[in-house]
Amino acid sequence: MATNATLGLAGAPNMFGDSLGFPFFFVVPQDIAGVSRIVGNIPIAAGDGPTKIADDTSPLPMDRVFFDYNFFDNALLTANGDEIGLNRYSFGIEKTFFGGNASVEVKAPVDAGLNDFQDVAANTSANEGSVFGNLAVVPKVLLYRDDAFALAGGMTIGTPTAPDGELRLSSFEKIKVQNQSLHLAPFLGMLVVPGERWFSISYLQFDFDTNGDPVEVVFGPQSFHGRLRDPTLMYADVSIGYWLYRDELRGDGGRMLLTGVAPIVELHYTTTLEDAQGFQAFGSGVAPLAERIDVLNLTAGLQFQLGACSWLSVAGVAPLRTEPADKLFDAEVIVQFNRRF
Repeated sequence: MATNATLGLAGAPNMFGDSLGFPFFFVVPQDIAGVSRIVGNIPIAAGDGPTKIADDTSPLPMDRVFFDYNFFDNALLTANGDEIGLNRYSFGIEKTFFGGNASVEVKAPVDAGLNDFQDVAANTSANEGSVFGNLAVVPKVLLYRDDAFALAGGMTIGTPTAPDGELRLSSFEKIKVQNQSLHLAPFLGMLVVPGERWFSISYLQFDFDTNGDPVEVVFGPQSFHGRLRDPTLMYADVSIGYWLYRDELRGDGGRMLLTGVAPIVELHYTTTLEDAQGFQAFGSGVAPLAERIDVLNLTAGLQFQLGACSWLSVAGVAPLRTEPADKLFDAEVIVQFNRRF
């Protein structure tokens, strides 16, 4: 792979991505009539969502190690009512098999946002924290490939490795959500390189929450049990990029440090395929801000190729819809580093 990393399909950079996940919130009674009010985001994985295939991947199986940083501005609400950002640090590896026709990727996120234990009486700093997120495993198989086109299919498997989330209302009232949900998200990905400079990646993916998370609402000696399940989501993602500059060798035959620069623009669409439902007992529990969402985000950035095997990526993400349920954050910053081998 390293010897031809700047050629054809193998030279196309990965998609940047945009994802955060479908948000659920703790709710408590606002008045004696039982009308509920939002207290804060459920802090499982610090408020992060499941891994999406469009985040720093290519349909083409490859051998690589990578590091991703994502910052989501004003993405989360603490139990005491303050908006905060989410920092995601992801470490990963992808390894090919069967002559490069298949691969398995493992991505391990560390999330800095909400503390897994939220308290309405605490201040913002006490409700902030960092946790190990939900580990993702992504098997992928190349279905077809020629000189300018590749089609791949696979499955993003999101495992519940992050801590449980809990909200304390008082010494005898609390809401607890156990992190047990297993996400299965099959996808198809397409990579097109019609010439020496243009390239495009497209993904279609469906995310299924297979078993949900148990919810417990405690009022003193009484407790009520239910289950929270994410709605089935559909992701549609497309990117287009153009090599402004590509040069692998210096005039004396030595290898240059900067061997390519490519601007990339992406559109990311996320929609619910069913209504989201929470669980409440006497007005306390968990609920979505809206039963359905239609999120459309624009990502734009630059890919810098370093030598033959490394990529440094910098991008920004802007939500294009302004409805509160469809705008999951104010802005996002992405920095990614990939080293192929």
